[in-house]
Amino acid sequence: MLADICTFAVRNRTREVDLRESVRKYLVERLDVSGVSGGKKGTYTHSKNQAQALAACRMQLEALYGARYINYKGEPIRSFEAWSTTGLARISHEE
Repeated sequence: MLADICTFAVRNRTREVDLRESVRKYLVERLDVSGVSGGKKGTYTHSKNQAQALAACRMQLEALYGARYINYKGEPIRSFEAWSTTGLARISHEE
């Protein structure tokens, strides 16, 4: 999911990523998952938990550019609107 969100944001040059109206739609339309299942160990539950964990995470990244190290510490997700009956899910990252 993280790879898809990052790829989508870079390709579309956007800081906001639409995760569709439902977990099922996101899995089928964006990730091309054919066997969407529910239950405790199903793809639906796992994906929803993964999105919520991603929204709550803190990251520390370090990269070497030439002779310099660049460090990033922070919360990459600024806001996360979970799937609900009232609207779309969106993830926005820091500016």
